[in-house]
Amino acid sequence: MLFENAGFGKILTICELNVTEHASFTTLYILITQLSKASLYGVLNIFTVDFVHENLQPSSENQMSSNSSTIFHIRLPDLSTMEHELSVSNRTKIFFVQTSENEDLIVRHGCSIEAAALLHPNGLILVLMKAQYVSRIKGAYSKLNLQYKNVHFVHFNESQIYANTPLAKLNQTSRIHFIRYFVISHMSDFIRTALLYKYGGIYFDLDVIPLRKFDKFKNSVGLESQAGVNVAVLAFESGHLALDIQMDKQLASFSDNFQSLCWSCVGPTALSDALRHLCDGSELHIHQKEKCHDIDIHYTYAFYPIAYQNIPIFFHSSTSSLSIEYLIKNQSIYSIHYFHHMTMNLDIELNSPFAQIAQSFCPSIYEQLILKHNDQKHKSSFIMTNIYIILLCLLLSILCIMFSVFMTFFLPTQGRMIFNYNIIILAIQKYV
Repeated sequence: MLFENAGFGKILTICELNVTEHASFTTLYILITQLSKASLYGVLNIFTVDFVHENLQPSSENQMSSNSSTIFHIRLPDLSTMEHELSVSNRTKIFFVQTSENEDLIVRHGCSIEAAALLHPNGLILVLMKAQYVSRIKGAYSKLNLQYKNVHFVHFNESQIYANTPLAKLNQTSRIHFIRYFVISHMSDFIRTALLYKYGGIYFDLDVIPLRKFDKFKNSVGLESQAGVNVAVLAFESGHLALDIQMDKQLASFSDNFQSLCWSCVGPTALSDALRHLCDGSELHIHQKEKCHDIDIHYTYAFYPIAYQNIPIFFHSSTSSLSIEYLIKNQSIYSIHYFHHMTMNLDIELNSPFAQIAQSFCPSIYEQLILKHNDQKHKSSFIMTNIYIILLCLLLSILCIMFSVFMTFFLPTQGRMIFNYNIIILAIQKYV
């Protein structure tokens, strides 16, 4: 389903309801609010948020020399400086990628990196940044760079990563023509696939906090549902056939039938299709890895124990429904994915599960998280408030009333008028 993680699929299910002459605004409001604010935040932010915030705009060439650092920024070494070690090292390789042009690493993402560094002291933690410079003052870079010798920040360009992989065939002009939305998301999907194919290792999204060592994972993915996998946590040996097939599917997706509004098509969908091909099944499920080219498919809770609909409870201190003891002591849970695009507008409350986990797993960053909580006044200009929800309900109610009037006067039937939206749903799924 398109937009499955962003809650868009659930919004579409509203349309499957039978609409009568008595379409109720109250009913619509309840339906929409039950989607969870996280889903609504996600839908809005995915379409509208400019991830290059005003205070994090890339510096101009006039402000900084292309060959030197400044008192405010430091020039990152190029990924090529790590090429030899990545190719020959037996250390556990862990990749984080910031695909936006931000010259800062936000504190929340820094927590994920510190947790990985603490859990893998002998590992090679690589943070790849699209920006050539990183701020010395803002964000998490300075603390992490000073305290953890196993963490390396490097600048990358796409062609460099795609070299010697099937994705080297990517036609930039063609890609720009087809990809109108979710540019950052698609770039991230291409990059993680190519990195693991070339070097092997572990890939984490920046909004994934590891809770246990991952060095035992070789070829591992976590289910999102029986329909497919989530790609926020991936572990693969270099050159694995699943990644090869995924890249072929990514390249094949650029055609006249490319679904421009499908954020998952070159990521979760492509990898899920590749796994179905290798594992010879219409549905993905837990199985013995020798039956699936040495790939372990894990239950959802192993890497993603909190569903995206419930993720706000991770940020609130007032909730008792999420046990920290359960998350930390359960040996079957290895990480937490907090869906940053859905939660970027939520504060981390002092005694929330997030804050408690940060205190143990990213102690250096924890201080900055608390400081942000106490002092941060800036809010995203794209926040979805209850006012927006009410306006959305009002709009839907007006449309329902208009439709009901149209059906009553122009398409009369016996008794109460009922219209089924299933045909519209099929059309949306086909053409969007």
